Amino acid sequence: MKRSVSAGKRSRRQSVMLRIARRKKTMQFPNERQLQALRERYPVGTRIRLIRMADDIAPVPPGTTGTVAIIDDAGNIHMKWDNGRSLALIEGADEFEVISGG
Repeated sequence: MKRSVSAGKRSRRQSVMLRIARRKKTMQFPNERQLQALRERYPVGTRIRLIRMADDIAPVPPGTTGTVAIIDDAGNIHMKWDNGRSLALIEGADEFEVISGG
């Protein structure tokens, strides 16, 4: 029997799509110069501590640390979190701090 999603609950895919839609409304995708600056600011291997993750149904817990894996062409900072998660950060939407350079 298939269960419906109750009002107020979103699937993981719906949550990610909502995050992307909000980003598109508030911020345009970065140009090449902005991407280069982002990649210089957070090079692969940079260690980051999460302060707060915005608008995700199953966010990475605050205080979790991880390593930058890659920054994609949309400016998403893909992470390998120490707790095994791999959810990307969005600069300007999520709050985080660099704890050591790459």
